[in-house]
Amino acid sequence: MNPQSQRISDTLKRLLRRKAEPNIRKILEHTHPVDLAHVLDKFLPAEQLRLLGMSGDQQHQAEVIASVPLRHAVEII
Repeated sequence: MNPQSQRISDTLKRLLRRKAEPNIRKILEHTHPVDLAHVLDKFLPAEQLRLLGMSGDQQHQAEVIASVPLRHAVEII
């Protein structure tokens, strides 16, 4: 995982623990779907679903799911 993805992952984990949804939404909306797909791999399936639900409109969510490896996409959906 590259340093930027690691930083995003660490930040999202911290914000999830603090239940800081507005901050999470802001990060997710500004993160490229491919980068977000790499980051989601570091979370539990329930957390992945929660993050995906906060990641913006359906188009953005679809782009993220399309970028996730198939085995993870099936778990998320």
